[in-house]
Amino acid sequence: HFNLLLEKLPPAFKALAGRMGKIQRWNRIVLKPASSIWCQQGHEFTGTFLQLIRENYSAEARLVDFKNSGAAAAQINRWIEEKTANRIKGGIAPEQLTPDLGLALCDAIYFKGKWQHPFEKKNTKLLPFQVTTNETVTVLMMYQHSEARHAMSDDYSVEMLELPYSGQDLSMIILLPSRIEYADAEHNDVYDLEQKLTPENLRKWLAKLDESHPRKTSVRLPRFTTASSFNLSAELKS
Repeated sequence: HFNLLLEKLPPAFKALAGRMGKIQRWNRIVLKPASSIWCQQGHEFTGTFLQLIRENYSAEARLVDFKNSGAAAAQINRWIEEKTANRIKGGIAPEQLTPDLGLALCDAIYFKGKWQHPFEKKNTKLLPFQVTTNETVTVLMMYQHSEARHAMSDDYSVEMLELPYSGQDLSMIILLPSRIEYADAEHNDVYDLEQKLTPENLRKWLAKLDESHPRKTSVRLPRFTTASSFNLSAELKS
């Protein structure tokens, strides 16, 4: 949720896009956000609206026939693949597009960066990874010993680690359930962390992490890929 006045949102997004462009040029990373609006054929956008989204959101507006859901999905998916260097494929399924659909928003972001402190390939080994309190699997685990910010939540149930990318303008924040003896609880796993992961708590945790100073830290991180899908209808309606 944005707390800015409506008229201040477009210039705020324009400034954010400019900041992303500078970060990309300075740090030799790839950070390409892309936004688009897809409208049912037969409807037209006003020139004022097109100028607004182009200048402030770097967005595109395109016409498509949602009544032909297969062709419409293929057209949107080609746009997504183009904007994400072919990393995201099949983002839109034909069954998600109904004949009565009039407008669809599509956002994509492609990021490729290098760690400020790289994980050396020779240090990657098969090791146990604790998924929950009672479940452990064997995974390829990366390792490094370098300076990083590390902090604990006020109740010591959550550990936080910041791994910066090259240039240190961007970083990955890792949240980890702390060991049971630290959390003072019968169990403390990912499920417990998810229940505590609210916007308010996240702000508090990140503030504590910002207050910490980088120090030598041993980090073991599993190699992983992740994919998720979300239905945002309720959030957008609110």
